[in-house]
Amino acid sequence: MLQRQITLNISEDILVSLNKGVQELCKEMLLEIALRYYKEKRLSLGKSAELALMNRNEFLETLSTRKIVVFDYDLDEVEREFEGIYKLRELEK
Repeated sequence: MLQRQITLNISEDILVSLNKGVQELCKEMLLEIALRYYKEKRLSLGKSAELALMNRNEFLETLSTRKIVVFDYDLDEVEREFEGIYKLRELEK
């Protein structure tokens, strides 16, 4: 998979103020970006986890910890799902 590198310039003062090293801050920033894109439905769960350098289970746990909804269906979608289930039940009879 082709990867691109992004370079950010952050002053040493900011790192000191945050009491973080470069690697820790980068990982934290990637997580925050992944969470934002997931909440905005710009990235899937899997792609968001990949961006955050986590596996899906770790990302799901983070979503849970942050109280971010994992499965966000509107009423119409739920009704369509149930209609499909009812139709399958009828076919099985």
